[in-house]
Amino acid sequence: MDTVKSIVATFKRRAGQRPWPWPVLASCFFVLGVVPSRTVEGHGFMTEPRTREMDHLKGDIKGWPIAGVPPRLTKPPCLDIPVNKHFTEVHPGPLQLNLFFGDGANHVGPCQVFLLDPKDPAHKVKIGEMMDCARSDHPGPGRKGEDLTGRMMVIIPPTVPCDPAHCVLQWVWIATHRSVTRPEYYDNCADLTITGAHQAPVTTASPIGPQRPEDQGPDVPHPAPPVAGPPAVATGEDAVRQLITYAMADGGKGDAEAILAVKRQIEALPLNRHVEPGVHQRARAANERGLHVLREGNMAEAVQAFQTAYELAPTDVEIVNNFGYAYLRHHDPEAAEPWLLLALVLAPERVNAWVNLGQAYAKQGQHNMAVACLANGYRFSKNQTATRQFLQKLAEDGDEDEAVRKAARQTLQLPLVQADNN
Repeated sequence: MDTVKSIVATFKRRAGQRPWPWPVLASCFFVLGVVPSRTVEGHGFMTEPRTREMDHLKGDIKGWPIAGVPPRLTKPPCLDIPVNKHFTEVHPGPLQLNLFFGDGANHVGPCQVFLLDPKDPAHKVKIGEMMDCARSDHPGPGRKGEDLTGRMMVIIPPTVPCDPAHCVLQWVWIATHRSVTRPEYYDNCADLTITGAHQAPVTTASPIGPQRPEDQGPDVPHPAPPVAGPPAVATGEDAVRQLITYAMADGGKGDAEAILAVKRQIEALPLNRHVEPGVHQRARAANERGLHVLREGNMAEAVQAFQTAYELAPTDVEIVNNFGYAYLRHHDPEAAEPWLLLALVLAPERVNAWVNLGQAYAKQGQHNMAVACLANGYRFSKNQTATRQFLQKLAEDGDEDEAVRKAARQTLQLPLVQADNN
């Protein structure tokens, strides 16, 4: 945080001395945007049952990720923290987990809960799963600086993979609020005594969360979860952001060749798009279910359906775009943004993804980025007349946010659009 204050102070001093050209100002704000900062409470963690972190870690380290951010901003994985001083006694059956999320809880992503043997953590069973558990106690995104609570219901089975006198409950959260391909990992462990349960050998898959450091060689990065893509996808995400940057200057008027070159680079990424026909059929069925329940206003079911569809076919651009659109329709533009960016990695010419992303940025108050996205959608459109007509309708739509209408109006005034209109 001191770094941010220093940059801000320097900027104010120099800005008062002379006018700054737009590109320089944009660069300064970009730098400020990527400087990490920390709040007092952190991001998200389990409060009940009592966790190892509560017994052994103090201060704002609670709730910070175990991976997905620079190492200086992480806490140790919960399996590396000493066991609870006092175990929580539970019984087979339903158990509610209470959760806490700081700074507005603008996080999304799947949560999973496991029971494991502390003597052999590979022996585990999944006892609960929930998409967007950070949203469980409120219908949409929170506000900056606001602390929110959440909850999950899990089922403690009568047969467990551990000595009932000492089992570990592990809560794993993969937050995709900034990037689907580069999520943040969180976890918490609680030591339990499960009265009335019996031990049985269990063989299951390891959790979605990253491996413990001792299970990895030195300097080996944490593995990506199933919801994430290969490194090429992350590269593509950066390239899409570059397309937006180019188009922020008068719709990309002076960078037309560079824009097309970046688009070709995205299209050449080595993405594995093969999905077995039967699997793809199930993915599309889940996608249709998501659209159906979304039309009925059931956002929670829609997100769960789109998540299922995505896990089956992660390179199906229609599924990915629908995932982002669902959040956008639910007035959650921050959650929509990473999915729409991913859709454009998969299909950089997809007009509706560019329009949806432009709407998401407009609703977040990022006007110039919104106009850039709408301009890119127009530039890559195979039917620019129809796209221009759509932008005109968007600019006049009384049911749409004024910020979106304003972005559409400015896009229509760009030389890129005006040249084709004459």
